[in-house]
Parts: sequence; C-alpha cells; structure tokens
Amino acid sequence: MPPKPTAVAFVMRGTDDDATHSHPARRVTSQRGWRRRGVQGCRDLTATGRRQAEALAQRLARDLRERPTAVYCSVIPRAVETAEIIGAAWENLTIVQDCGLCTWHTPAQADGKLWAEYGRDSSLAGGGVFRPFQQGNESWSELVGRTGRTLEQITARHRHETVLVVAHAETTNASFIIFGGLPLSAMDLAALFQRWGHDSPFLPSLRRHRALRAAGG
Repeated sequence: MPPKPTAVAFVMRGTDDDATHSHPARRVTSQRGWRRRGVQGCRDLTATGRRQAEALAQRLARDLRERPTAVYCSVIPRAVETAEIIGAAWENLTIVQDCGLCTWHTPAQADGKLWAEYGRDSSLAGGGVFRPFQQGNESWSELVGRTGRTLEQITARHRHETVLVVAHAETTNASFIIFGGLPLSAMDLAALFQRWGHDSPFLPSLRRHRALRAAGG
C-alpha cells in the first residue's frame, strides 16, 4: 500500500537559476494537518487540523520575510480548507486550486472508503513505481509526473516570488524527487529516513545534486 494521504503545507520560492537548471525552487517549511480518515471521502479537517492550520498561518505571517504572492492547493476539500485558513493571514491573498497537486487519483468507487478497505477490495499484485497498487489508481511514477509538472509550472510562473503550497504527503515526497534529486523509487521519505536516519542511502544522491547545482552543472 502507498502512504495514506493527509494535508501538508509548504513554502516555495522561485530562484535566480537560468534555463540550464530544471528545478528553480527552494522548499522552506512544511507542516501536516490532521484530517478525517479515508480515501478522497475524508472531506474536511478535524478540530486538531484546523488548530494546526491556524498555528501555521500565524507562524508564516510572523516568519516570512516577504508577502507570498499566492496560495496554491489541491482541489480536495481538506487542502482547500487549510489553504483558506493560511491565506487569511494576509489581506486579499489569491488562493488557486489545482488538481495537479492532488494526492492519488483514485476511482469514484473508492470515495469514502478507508484505505485498508480500498486496498483489500481493489489490490493489484506487483504494485510499485510503474504499476498501481490498486485497480483504477495511478502509479507512483504517474503521480510524480503529474505533481512534479505542476510544481515546476508554479515555480516558473513565480520566479523571484514566494508562494505557499497546500497539498498532501505524496506531493511533498514528489517535491524532494523533483527539486532534491532523489530517485523516483523514494516513495515514502518519512519511512525511509525513520529507518536509515543520517545513514539513508538517498542522502548522497541529494548531496551530489546540490553540489552539481552549486557548481553550475
């Protein structure tokens, strides 16, 4: 099974990189927001999630050196609710919904089911990077391609600007692949780093990518 989705907020800022660098963004911070359990059917944040979103909005309003240009979020209600709470910290801040930031694009019949139930009813043998874990779902490579394309479009649109992105755990994992040079197989970064810590086999890849960028390669 892939990781269960939740609502995640993070900050990106377009950099001065020219066209030779394909990842013109810098991730600044992130925070999860608790939501009701389920597949796409978990419609809203819990009371804890709303408190977390309000606390994050206060932190960002205090710590960001410049006003963000916009808040981008997926179309899933818990992400939209989080974006609205965070966006209210600034006057007249534009909130843009983009389906490219969504978590797994699961089929309609999975709506409202628990992930364990969906996995049991629709499981596919051999699920992995290029093959879906469940019938009707997208593969991890498809999700990374979709979310990665959306994140790069956002950063290209907002060079030299700061934007907020409210999406999901999978979007965050994909951002490390797109912007951090981690391998496509890095599906669950939280589990990987919990297991390996600073000895993670993915850290050398990230360091090499950063070194190449610093050298202009």
